[in-house]
Formats: sequence, structure tokens, C-alpha cells
Amino acid sequence: MGNIRKSRSRSGAVLAEGVVSLWLIIVITVAAVSLLTNAGMSIFYKQKISFIAMQTAIYTAGLPMNVDRRTSGEAMAKKLITSMGMSERNAEIQIKDTTVEGAPAVSVRITIANLPLLQGQGGMLPLSVTLGDEATAINNRSPEAYIWLNNHPKMSGYLIPVVRLPPGGVQAAGLPVVTP
Repeated sequence: MGNIRKSRSRSGAVLAEGVVSLWLIIVITVAAVSLLTNAGMSIFYKQKISFIAMQTAIYTAGLPMNVDRRTSGEAMAKKLITSMGMSERNAEIQIKDTTVEGAPAVSVRITIANLPLLQGQGGMLPLSVTLGDEATAINNRSPEAYIWLNNHPKMSGYLIPVVRLPPGGVQAAGLPVVTP
């Protein structure tokens, strides 16, 4: 009888140990999947914000000089944020003029707070994340208009670009200067 009790208690201990091990594996697997899903969602949001920042920078750099870049750029960024399925209420948009190797450029920084994540198990993982990105685009140097000069009715004429110069003159616009 002593041998039977010893084998029962041993098999019971092995069974309890197996159940505990199985539960540990399940809990760790669920936590790992939640963490992996949250990381994937964060990467997805980061890609969206990067795209929005770059598109806003390109759009803002291409605006004519007489248009308020900050207002138009912020409006475009908010439209893109909304169309990408994120809330513009939690967005912080900064647009500033800068230079890239002497050329005038526009820098756009977008930060969006409280982006929802997959709810974690037992409060181990955050419920939301704040992400941001910055993009810079060089201003469009193409002229806004052309003047047609026709010196003689029998000649074809010339196209001359009209460029608005900033207060600093030709060097501030980044245009080449040719002195005859």
C-alpha cells in the first residue's frame, strides 16, 4: 500500500506542476502577443505621422510667398490627420522656416498624443502612446509668373520669369547671381 500512495502523490505533484507551467506559458504568450501588437500599432502610427509631416512640408514649401504658410500648412496637416483616421484634437503642429545648406526650406514637426493601443492584460501595457515626427522640404524655386517680351512683331519674343525676392535680396532667395 505504501508504494501506491507514493506513486499517487508523485503523479499528483507532476500534474499540478504541469497545470501551473501551462498557465505560465499561456499568460506569457498573451502578454507577448499584446506587446507585439502594441509595437506594431505604434510603428503603423509612426509611418502615418511621417507621411503627414512630409506631405505637409512639401505642400507648405510649394506655397506662393504671399500666402501665410503656417495657417495653410496647419490646415493641410489637420485634414491629412483626419483623413488618416487619427484625431486632430490631440495634434501639435509646428511649422517654421529654416535653411538647408543655404537654401530656404520649411520644417514641419507633428506630434499626436493619446493614440490608442490594444488594451494590455492587467494594466501591464499602456493604453495609449504619444508619437511625433519632423520633415523638412526645400522651398520651390520656380517662378510664380512669366512676362512675355516681344521686341519686334516679326520676332518670336522672350519669356522672362518673374520672381518675388525676399527682403534680403537675391542672395537671400538662393538664386544665382550673374554679373556681366
